Amino acid sequence: MTIRNRLYVLALVIPAGLALLTLIIGTLTIDSIVYRLNKRLLNTELNHVLKSMESDYDALVQAGVDHVPNYISQTQQEIFQTVAENDYQVTGQVFILSSNHALLVHTTEGLTLADLSGFPDQVWRQPDGDFSYLQGGQTMFCVYGRFDPWQWTVCHAVDHAVMYRQRNEYLIAVVLISSALLLVSLSMSYVFAKRLAVRFDRTLRCVERVAHGDLDARIDPVAQDEMGAFQLGINSMIAEIQSRTRAHEEAEGKLMALNEELTATNEELSATNEELSAAYDDLAESQQEVKASEQRFRTYFELGLVGMAKLSPDKRWLDANGRLCQLLGYEHDALVRRDWDSLTFAEDLLADKEQWARVLAGEIDGYQINKRFVNNAGRPVHTAVSVSCDRTAAGQVDYLVAMVLDISEQRRLEQQIRQTQKLEALGTLAGGIAHDFNNILFAILGNTELSLDEVKADSELASYLREIEQAALRAADLVSHILSFSRRTELKLEPLDMSAVVADALKLIRATLPANIAIRRVGDMTNTRVLGDVTQLHQVIMNLATNAGHAMRDTGGVLEVEVSECLVDQEVVELYPQLKPGPHVLLRITDSGHGMSPEVLQNIFDPFFTTKGQGEGTGMGLSVVHGIVTGMDGAIAVTSKPRAGTTVRIYLPCSTAEPVEHREIDQPQPAGGEHVLLVDDEEAIVKVMSRILVSLGYRVSAFTSAREALKAFRDRPGDFDIVVTDQTMPWITGRELAIKIIDARPDLPVILCSGFSDVIDAEGAEQLGISEYLNKPVTKTALAKAVRRALAQKLAV
Repeated sequence: MTIRNRLYVLALVIPAGLALLTLIIGTLTIDSIVYRLNKRLLNTELNHVLKSMESDYDALVQAGVDHVPNYISQTQQEIFQTVAENDYQVTGQVFILSSNHALLVHTTEGLTLADLSGFPDQVWRQPDGDFSYLQGGQTMFCVYGRFDPWQWTVCHAVDHAVMYRQRNEYLIAVVLISSALLLVSLSMSYVFAKRLAVRFDRTLRCVERVAHGDLDARIDPVAQDEMGAFQLGINSMIAEIQSRTRAHEEAEGKLMALNEELTATNEELSATNEELSAAYDDLAESQQEVKASEQRFRTYFELGLVGMAKLSPDKRWLDANGRLCQLLGYEHDALVRRDWDSLTFAEDLLADKEQWARVLAGEIDGYQINKRFVNNAGRPVHTAVSVSCDRTAAGQVDYLVAMVLDISEQRRLEQQIRQTQKLEALGTLAGGIAHDFNNILFAILGNTELSLDEVKADSELASYLREIEQAALRAADLVSHILSFSRRTELKLEPLDMSAVVADALKLIRATLPANIAIRRVGDMTNTRVLGDVTQLHQVIMNLATNAGHAMRDTGGVLEVEVSECLVDQEVVELYPQLKPGPHVLLRITDSGHGMSPEVLQNIFDPFFTTKGQGEGTGMGLSVVHGIVTGMDGAIAVTSKPRAGTTVRIYLPCSTAEPVEHREIDQPQPAGGEHVLLVDDEEAIVKVMSRILVSLGYRVSAFTSAREALKAFRDRPGDFDIVVTDQTMPWITGRELAIKIIDARPDLPVILCSGFSDVIDAEGAEQLGISEYLNKPVTKTALAKAVRRALAQKLAV
């Protein structure tokens, strides 16, 4: 088969194949779409019927007559009548089947189950689905669902012919479109193939003439396209062959004249010629290798992945690629006018000089070093540098090649990792001591509250006890702060108006700052809703304002506070990866104080780091702030310069929920007379909680062993009204004890107390069915309210 014929065949086969493929795909796609759309429509209408039936049933239940047979029968008859009259305004047929395979009602009057054949067993086994069946010789497609109150199966069916009528119309359109595309494609392909075949024939005939020796043959290009360029190339080739042939013929004549003269000397030169030929081959091969090596070096040099430079032994720049110029901020000509040492950071110069001297002395051929360059703006650039040399035959350094990799981002990430590791280490320590310390505070606080109940409120002893109570609460708050900055406590996040939170905090701040410090609010105070913990946010603002006040206490100044909405873009996310792009609330606190040096700024979030004097601070403030902000999916940024003040920016994600209003309600401690099963492995905790509960009127069975408490419960499961248990105990944890008790008596409320736990929190406790989750130390009022809430939930059930 000739190439012309092959082109014609391809011109016919390819369009025909594409048209056929389009038809097949269109048919399959339309079938699928029509099936899915009709099934979705039937299900939608079926759900409408089911909801209407459920509404009728709900009305029956609300009327309080769901147990009266006459009312049930009347409601069912009303539903049958509605189905028979098709008052649900749905297409197709609706009918109801009973759980014992009987046809209760059908849209078409007079039909029985015998008229409907082909029902699969899944109709009565599965709560919903679809199937096909026969009705009067017609195939029907049906979807069904279960009406649970009376175990009915409600079906909604439509005729297959009606269902697929639209598909046939679409198929006709697809066939017509495919046919039109086929005709157009065939016509275009045939014209293109014919034009290409004609031009190819011309080229082939010209080549055949040249092959038979006609070097005057030429091709006349029809168009200036790829084929035309190919034909012109063939013409050039023929002309070159013709020129060389003529030159060859002329040279051949001259050679024949000289051949006789050279024959005599040919034998003498033969041996020398072989030697020269071998030497020439070696030289040519060496030149090719040198050329290839130089080309590879130039390619790598200009590749741009890392900075590269060629340097003289006296440290002059001989050449530099674009990446290095970009890294140092110089144009190429400006860079090569500098020397290596002038661009090296002063503190890194000595180490670099020592290595360079060793290369020049022949001790080493290269070295690697991390050093800082000074860019065109005067700022240091952290780099990893690899220097190697090329030596002359005499062993002297000809030139040096330096590869420079920017590691500034790596250094920044390493600093972030070190900061994270510090926080994680202190967080682990905080979690370890929190449980025992909170138990100690619980005993102190509980006994203090009990003692206050026994003394006169205006006595001197009562004042001493209140001092102890306040000290215990401050200690508990300190533990909470330590856990919060290490993000090991659960924040109570709720919708808040950030502007309102700031306004409340500023009222307290004004009273604590000296009179020579002014407070100024700026910016847009609207649309500042966040999802946060109001107590923790108060703490953040108070800590930042206290630091600002300390920085301005000697000279006075202005504390500027701004709350506004901002849009976090990808550029900000790259600086603070914990943020997500989108709207955020920006809290900015700026002071005009003495500022901080870069060294101090680098360590401000380190736990226990402080620049304040003895007794003026613990170094925990900004660590706590960092933990709170990151726990709310936010980020904090601090900028400061000596004698130029400090600015703190906090980004928190916006919330669309309505803010929660907080109101303190003073209520008396609730009491009761129920029987409490109390479990805690700390004897001091058991004593104080028993006394508190007894003082509130409860009967208490207390245990320091979870094993003994579980045995007592299993011996008398009906004797107890509520369980109060610690979480961390030997042999069995409070969580496991609660699960065993709830499995035995699901109605028995359980209160879980914990000084600190990584295993369970309030949300996890709620999922297990635990009524209340309390963090130690627990005050008498908090315990009393928790017990009453848990018992009230039991009564409600």
